[in-house]
Amino acid sequence: MKQSLQGLIGALTVALSLNAGAGELLKFEKGDVDLRGLQSVFAANEQDEQIWIVQFKSVITPADHKALKAAGAKVYRYVPEDALVVRGSRQAMKTRLGSDLQGFMPFSGEFKLSTALPAFSVFSSQKRDIFTLTFIHNDEVKAALEQIQKLDPQMKVVQKSGRFVDVVMNAAAVPALSRVNALEFVEPRAEIVPLALPMGEDVGTLAPGDYSDYTGFETGTKVMNFENAWQAGFKGEGQIVSVADTGLDLGEINRVSGEFQGAVLKGYAVGVGAKTWEDPMGHGTHVAGSVAGRGTASGGKFQGGAPKAMLIPEGMWSPIIDNLTVPPKLSQLFQPAFNDGARLHTNSWGKAADFGAYDSMAVQADEFLFNNQTMLVLFAAGNSGVDKDANGVIDRNSIGTPGTAKNVLTVGASENLNALGGIQKQIKELGSAKANWPAEPIWSSKLSDDPNGIAAFSSRGPTRDGRLKPEIVAPGTNILSAFSQVPGANQLWGKYNDHYAYSGGTSMATPLAAGAAAIAREVLIKKHGLGDPSGAMVKALLMHTAVDLYPGQYGEGTPTQELTHRPNNDQGYGRADLANVVNVGAGTQLVDNKTGVGTGEKVEIAFNVVKGQNLLANMVYFDAPGTPSAATALVNNLDMTLLTPDGQEIGTRDAKNNHEILEMANLPAGRYTLVIKGTNVPMGKSGKQPYALALTVK
Repeated sequence: MKQSLQGLIGALTVALSLNAGAGELLKFEKGDVDLRGLQSVFAANEQDEQIWIVQFKSVITPADHKALKAAGAKVYRYVPEDALVVRGSRQAMKTRLGSDLQGFMPFSGEFKLSTALPAFSVFSSQKRDIFTLTFIHNDEVKAALEQIQKLDPQMKVVQKSGRFVDVVMNAAAVPALSRVNALEFVEPRAEIVPLALPMGEDVGTLAPGDYSDYTGFETGTKVMNFENAWQAGFKGEGQIVSVADTGLDLGEINRVSGEFQGAVLKGYAVGVGAKTWEDPMGHGTHVAGSVAGRGTASGGKFQGGAPKAMLIPEGMWSPIIDNLTVPPKLSQLFQPAFNDGARLHTNSWGKAADFGAYDSMAVQADEFLFNNQTMLVLFAAGNSGVDKDANGVIDRNSIGTPGTAKNVLTVGASENLNALGGIQKQIKELGSAKANWPAEPIWSSKLSDDPNGIAAFSSRGPTRDGRLKPEIVAPGTNILSAFSQVPGANQLWGKYNDHYAYSGGTSMATPLAAGAAAIAREVLIKKHGLGDPSGAMVKALLMHTAVDLYPGQYGEGTPTQELTHRPNNDQGYGRADLANVVNVGAGTQLVDNKTGVGTGEKVEIAFNVVKGQNLLANMVYFDAPGTPSAATALVNNLDMTLLTPDGQEIGTRDAKNNHEILEMANLPAGRYTLVIKGTNVPMGKSGKQPYALALTVK
């Protein structure tokens, strides 16, 4: 019975029902399942306690959660549409829930197998590889691993943390894992890389290194108007930023270079086999310098975005494998820094494969931020932007994970304005140009000659389920920052002198955005009195004050026009701008609603508009983690709409993203009402979803 049942579930996973309406299908990435009429198939073992997918006929309410608890069930996860993954007795749940139920299905099937897994055949029957297993809950792991050991007696655990486990096993045994009830997902183990763009033989510098060529644009901060924030007294003071990367300089607080003297609160060595957090590669030092470098050697000329913020470096470089290593659970990076007071965590690394996927790393990032809503985590979008179809426009769908997570701030790279140092060649002169960017106008462009352009290499969205990424951009080409003092450190895009080097990539854009986030958080606390702002509030403020780079660097109205108006999957909401951050004033309402709204609930904000005024509203929330097998990652769905004086309701009712925007110009005079509604909140905090809102009328 088990084998035939599994085969049926596998077939159902790719079968579409032509008659099913909204909320009547289980939506998996591999296909939809219609449970109606199939309940007799699953009835034989309904008395057994196991993990089920329980689908409801309508949106899930707190009363449904209460009924499940009364039936002795444990609720683990949400699956679209209107379904929960629970452990319990089917009969007990049927008795409690009655006619509200659409149907049940055992939590087993091919939907658990990542699309990134290789095809399995007799030729791979003896191949052993490393896979990441995500289980539905910590309590389920031990018994599930024992079950997997029976499927593959040679299976070995490589590393384990909570419900995330890396194992070595025979590839041919992987398909059978779909039958392991407590397993949520299986995927190839991620290979992560620093996201500075390697330039190989193209590296060089035209700068003299004696500061005589100083323009102010070298570090990327001038393009983002950091000077306006500094002049207003905001330099990141009181903010703690953790930098998880290849390490920082010499790896000891008292031995770091003058660029970081007094800037390091604490450090961690998290790379496999690492004894210190030193940076033999140079990438992490450059990144940290862009966040909060003091600019000591340059007399303050080449300081980071938040030069009074404190740093907690987490060295991920492994001397054993000579590369970055990531712990099996990302909270092992986030939690220690959070406990030490960091409320910002920046990451210039990721996976350059399986683009757009909502995988276990994305789930972990979302899970941590949903449970720790006062932290903001930033990830680089990736450097996989290419023009493979040679139409002069960068292709879609190249965002790497964990940048695909919903709750993180994913950062793309715009261009810096730097005509001297680093790599000043045209794109067509680069070694990788013919393969990646073979057509005009990209072919003849340069890397850092137009700050309104997006770097050709910057990864573009959307994610696989259609969500917008990146959310924001910052300069990421020919960026000057600190150079690691470890002998033999990589010179990246070329040394400026013994203290500084050039580099480029979304790796360089992300720490500049982190510096901006530090100042934004300082502004929220000191100027707007928010005390302990949520990460969603910091994210909302950065998106709200970003500059739309439309139409980009290649002109308007041409077939190769780079950008549409924001938001889009090239620039997100635009380039972070610190002048706008510090100038937010009385015309802006900042709402950090830490209670939130539940299903069917709404919050209304009424305000008057003078004829001709403009409106900009950004709503952001940290959503509950989704499941990697689902067709859509969004769990809790909030919508933002505007009621006009004549009774119209305007809004997108976005069912994919956990952020929304309303931007309207030249409004008629009258009384308007902005509405935040809980359209569907199946996995809220006490039934509610917190949110942040920035609303400007001027």
